[in-house]
Amino acid sequence: MVVPKFIVGVCEDSYPDVIESKDKKFYIGVRFHPESLYKIDEKHNLIFKEFIKVCRK
Repeated sequence: MVVPKFIVGVCEDSYPDVIESKDKKFYIGVRFHPESLYKIDEKHNLIFKEFIKVCRK
C-alpha cells in the first residue's frame, strides 16, 4: 500500500526535512532527531505531544 506523502518542511540544502500524510491518524517522517532537540526548542516537543494525543483516541 502506497501512502501519499506531503513535504511540509525543507532545510537549507533543499532536501525535505519533514513529510506527513493525511491518510493516517499520525504519519510523520523527520530527517532530524526531535528527541534530542526538545530541550533547545519546545516546538520539537509538539511532535510527541500530538502523537500521544492521537494514541489516546
